[in-house]
Amino acid sequence: MKTKRLKKLGVMFVATAMAVVMTSVATITANAHDSDRWGGKTGYNTANLRFNINSSALIQGPSVTPMVNVGTYSIVRCDVQGWNGVSRGVNITDVNRGLSSGTNTIQVHGVWRRDGVLGYVDVYDSNGTFLTDTTRNNNGDWHRAVVFMNTNHDDWLQGGVSNSVGTQRVRKTFIHEVGHVLKLRHPTCNSRAVMHQGFPFVLGGNNSLITPFRQHHDEINLRMKWGSL
Repeated sequence: MKTKRLKKLGVMFVATAMAVVMTSVATITANAHDSDRWGGKTGYNTANLRFNINSSALIQGPSVTPMVNVGTYSIVRCDVQGWNGVSRGVNITDVNRGLSSGTNTIQVHGVWRRDGVLGYVDVYDSNGTFLTDTTRNNNGDWHRAVVFMNTNHDDWLQGGVSNSVGTQRVRKTFIHEVGHVLKLRHPTCNSRAVMHQGFPFVLGGNNSLITPFRQHHDEINLRMKWGSL
């Protein structure tokens, strides 16, 4: 009788422990992967996207980026197409120069800045109205997106970093901006992600959450937005 009672108590303890563990895991998952994405649809088809690199987007100065090498975009193409294979609703078919314009061709332009901002995305509604940061999600639907890359060579090397680090910054920034085109926002949690604002190659400071390439948190939000494979 005592043995049976002990066994019953043991089963109850295990069941309770499992429930606690499962609850904890669920809580951790919810906290670790917040909904860092914009709502609504896009006028461009994210399942068939191309990115056209305009001449204006070439960095002015010493070659610190694969984009400078006219006609050779193998590195940055692989970087950006790294968003593929995560969601059935996302497929980037090409990243190059001289691509014909069209609804599903995202234009990449250059802009000269001296404020340390290395890249950003402008988005517009179906009427051609520019959507500010505060209206992007309230509006919901985007019709067009344009990527801008800072062409000021000195900004890429801020902090006195080497050319190779400057190149890594270009790669990270472009991947990050493409994430915005796919309606991913800056994360609000403490998960490592390429969508965190800034770059990991900085002198001093805590930037351990910022990564140069796509991470699990980015993948979770991409699937939540555009569906699983």
